[in-house]
Amino acid sequence: MNITKYGPTEPGYIFTAPSHLVTQGGNPTIYDTDGELVWQGPHGNMTYFRPEILHGEQVLVYWSGMATSRGFGHGAFHVLNNAYEEIYRVTLSEDEGFVSGLPGETPKSYIDVQDGFVTERGTILVGAVNATRIDPQQVDVPDGVEWIFNDLFYEIDIVSNRVLFRWSTLEHPEAAKPVDSLKPVGNDGKNKENPWDFMHLNGFVPYGEGYLISANFMGALYAIGKDGAVQWKLSGLTGGDFKLGPDTQFAGQHNPRVIKQTSDTLTISVYNDAKVPNQTFISPSSGLLLDLNFTSRTVSLNRKLDDPSEPFYTESQGNCQGLDNGHFFVGRGSVPEIEEYDAKGKCVMRATLGYEPYFWGTHTAFRLPWVGKPNTAPEVFACLSHGATMVYASWNGATDVQAWDIWTGNQGVTGEDVEYVTTVGKKGFETEARLDGIHSTVTVKAVGGPNDERQSEHVRVRQSC
Repeated sequence: MNITKYGPTEPGYIFTAPSHLVTQGGNPTIYDTDGELVWQGPHGNMTYFRPEILHGEQVLVYWSGMATSRGFGHGAFHVLNNAYEEIYRVTLSEDEGFVSGLPGETPKSYIDVQDGFVTERGTILVGAVNATRIDPQQVDVPDGVEWIFNDLFYEIDIVSNRVLFRWSTLEHPEAAKPVDSLKPVGNDGKNKENPWDFMHLNGFVPYGEGYLISANFMGALYAIGKDGAVQWKLSGLTGGDFKLGPDTQFAGQHNPRVIKQTSDTLTISVYNDAKVPNQTFISPSSGLLLDLNFTSRTVSLNRKLDDPSEPFYTESQGNCQGLDNGHFFVGRGSVPEIEEYDAKGKCVMRATLGYEPYFWGTHTAFRLPWVGKPNTAPEVFACLSHGATMVYASWNGATDVQAWDIWTGNQGVTGEDVEYVTTVGKKGFETEARLDGIHSTVTVKAVGGPNDERQSEHVRVRQSC
């Protein structure tokens, strides 16, 4: 990750899951504030990676499963402790009556590749799609449509995996009529392999006693009561139940979040792709902070998070995260760039990743504190080069290591009869050190942070590099 800073940034690590937009393979990854790798997790279809607080303890959460370029998937959310061990896995089984829109094997879990908000009550809000055959006489759909995706969202207890709340688009027609969708039907809707995705739920967050959800292909946000009823609708193009003020339009939105709430007002953040499905952009993409006034039923612009000198056009995905000091962290989704903005709206950091810039994306990116204590030992490799011993030390996932103590021996690899040689400052993910002379064995010991004095195995030095 290449990072350029234009001003002071918020402390914390960077969490994202860079993925190739063609192969869709990637890894949940942690970087430090300078863009150096801290931890890289397993490879696969991974997304929505970030730390959360669960029952007072910090954990890591990410989605993995089967996904398609059409913007949906079936998978599970994984919860890891600070040793990077999986402690919970949140799933939705076929017992819910799901019909997959993906060819091949039956999925083990049907959670969609979208938002996954962990609540203070130890639950997670997730979405799902169910390929559903409908009766055109009962559901108002365009001519020729027989199969649609019924978009759902759930609140699930993380520890027990018990469903606490379920909401179905088809069971709440007051939310949206399929014929009002911004997504053209095209060749979809004729069979279960290609249902028409008219709603595309892609964001869920607690709001009051209920929820705030995002329907991407409706270009709208909905407030949902605990009884499932729609309380109000905010359309990014027409206003819905509100009147839009200047510069408040949005489309193709992602990742809504509640920033501030009173009895009469609500401030939300949202990432605005600014793209109507299968059409052109209505503006450059940006993060938006919007103020909703329930007395006047108006929406006004609080802040736009963009850099006019570097406009972006995000085809899909993206997020906008509020930080503690008034800064905002913006992930550009299908554009492999991440930005941080200060409280005045100035871009103070820009990060890019991927050696093929038009083939990589991040889906989401977050900046948060983290303490990693791997259950594995540090790694060391050593080899001889031109009469010296080269040592390479690393530790996947360990945070706040400041330096490495290097010890050597000359009588095998038992770890006995070793002696301290030097201490070298940690530099990047893998630290290189050059020791004068020829040594037979090497071990390294971490210096500083929560992993202080943990050491590697005692390894034999290879005869050549």
